[in-house]
Amino acid sequence: MHVPDPTNWLQRADRWLPDRCTGPRYAWDMAFDEILGERIRMLLGDDPDVSERRMFGGLVFMVAGNMACGVIRDDLLVRVGREDYDALVVQPFAGPMQMGDRTMGGFLVVDGEGVAEDDQLDAWVDRGVTFAVSLPPK
Repeated sequence: MHVPDPTNWLQRADRWLPDRCTGPRYAWDMAFDEILGERIRMLLGDDPDVSERRMFGGLVFMVAGNMACGVIRDDLLVRVGREDYDALVVQPFAGPMQMGDRTMGGFLVVDGEGVAEDDQLDAWVDRGVTFAVSLPPK
């Protein structure tokens, strides 16, 4: 399996990002936890329906064109949907996703401590993927 050099942004852009995401408008040096990103990549494997995009100042993982999860700074972003949101937002290390003054319904931010162990990360990523595949592909 090819493991990219996380310090080589050109290599990463060529491998995972679409051509329209290159150019001066995109800041490839956004600060997010690259190790957490690699751990998520390992969980998602080589599924052809999985893609990556720079979004929200971090990195998000799409499944069949729908956002499943991502990394913002040192935290995990998980799309769980509105139905499961109330039950999951009260879980240890989980909280609502804030964009400015807005709370993004159906999205959670899990503190980095809450995904320090592989089984913790696997459970949260699985929730995001499960929700993403429940939506129509884009």
